[in-house]
Amino acid sequence: MRNTWTRAWLSTLLLLVASGALVRARHDTLIEAEDLVMDWVLEDTDVSGWSRVDVLGSLGLVIVGTVVLGLVMMLFNRVAGLTVMLTLFFGVVVGRIVRNVVERPRPTSIDGVDTSSYPSQLVVQAALFWGLVALAVWWFGAPRLLWQIVVEACVVIVLLTAIARIVQGYSWPSDMVGSALVAALALISAAIVLEDQPRGPPWWRARAAAH
Repeated sequence: MRNTWTRAWLSTLLLLVASGALVRARHDTLIEAEDLVMDWVLEDTDVSGWSRVDVLGSLGLVIVGTVVLGLVMMLFNRVAGLTVMLTLFFGVVVGRIVRNVVERPRPTSIDGVDTSSYPSQLVVQAALFWGLVALAVWWFGAPRLLWQIVVEACVVIVLLTAIARIVQGYSWPSDMVGSALVAALALISAAIVLEDQPRGPPWWRARAAAH
């Protein structure tokens, strides 16, 4: 399984580099296509409701939620808890580095806001936190059905966050590709570490072994 995770990590890294290079090159075809999409999305669009969705990936929620999640996991496995916290830090740092390298202007000019839009930092934060929630549920050994429900709910939350950023004119549609790849890079790293750690509380492992 480790080899599979490693191949997935390397593939994600290559895709991130390739997509970042494509966006930075400002290819006319990409710009023209996304200009049409943004013109259609932003025309007479009421963004008042969508702005509330941003809280799902807000830095406050993400930091507090990740720390709480990490501390809970640390009660049963110190390495697992630290992995969760470091994954958030790693993902945010990688996202910042990519933003500084690509330097892509936002679809709309926003005073007082960082003009770089690739990847969307809010979507990266949302994908990291809700992805860690799904990983934690898996690591704790939850039943398959429960884990699938949690994964689907987390995916919907991240998608809503991504759509909200596009509708509000903060990000281009292709920015979401970079956001997903940055988050995936960090989450795969976490999965590689967590896979080697005893899963779940001791009482759950004993019950699973008995069955």
